Amino acid sequence: MRPRLFEIHLPFLHWTLPVNSYGTMMVIGFLIGVYLACRRAKRMGIDPNLMTDVGMIAIISGILGARIFFVIEYYKDFSGNWIEAIRIDKGGLVFYGGFFAAVVCVSYYVWRKKQSMADILDISTPSLAVGLAFTRIGCFLNGCCWGKVCSAALPWAVYFPQNSGTFKQQIEDKLLSGAAMHSLPVHPTQIYESLAAFGLFFVTTWLFRYRKRKGDILAAFAVLYSVARFLIECLRADNEYQFDGLTMSQNIGILVFILGIAWLVWGKLTGGLPAAVPTGVAKTNGQRSRGAEEQRRKEC
Repeated sequence: MRPRLFEIHLPFLHWTLPVNSYGTMMVIGFLIGVYLACRRAKRMGIDPNLMTDVGMIAIISGILGARIFFVIEYYKDFSGNWIEAIRIDKGGLVFYGGFFAAVVCVSYYVWRKKQSMADILDISTPSLAVGLAFTRIGCFLNGCCWGKVCSAALPWAVYFPQNSGTFKQQIEDKLLSGAAMHSLPVHPTQIYESLAAFGLFFVTTWLFRYRKRKGDILAAFAVLYSVARFLIECLRADNEYQFDGLTMSQNIGILVFILGIAWLVWGKLTGGLPAAVPTGVAKTNGQRSRGAEEQRRKEC
């Protein structure tokens, strides 16, 4: 756990600027995501500058949506101290809140620009995955989104210090005494989700090369991520359970899974929105055969 990476001292201002791990990882993920989206857009014949704008809108709306959703879910923790609601430097962002907010805001912007919303969302999906992967590393360094107690024999079990949320929760749950030096071993659920997100980045990047219908990449991400998140939530200890015995994220994940499957099935049955083949992508055997036939006709 390292919530603060380092500090920048500004002696002429008598001020110290902290550089927090959570925000740093978020910025790194954002920059890499925008770079990859711009490259992908260029291959699709779309202005890369549009993707830069989309990235800025997505990060701002995503952070706001994720934080608002977090505050709503844990409103009891902010009662009487609402100034803490804006302290995102301490962590506390719910991915689904940011996901929905970013999709809505980006879709509106793209609609105003008279571009294909499904194309832009598909192009952005692998970048969304890589951004999430780095952000979850930030969660691990920050000490939020911790997991349940596990066996100390687990090779990747982690221990958090006394000032962590993990330690404080275990004290409240009477799993530890105040004399303990660190928490009990817990699952590194932040790293689990980061690895899942990196995996989704590679999967959606590969799928993008062979997509046949617009919107399929985002839908595939929605389906796969909701399954991964549902399972990881079973190992998290920081989320409260709702009336149905599931966490808020698990309930939303079920809805997201259904919507993603519905979109894929609809596209399969109706043909959906045909997608253009990206420039530089290898053609199928059928396309190569037709191209060779056309070349022979021209030579004749």
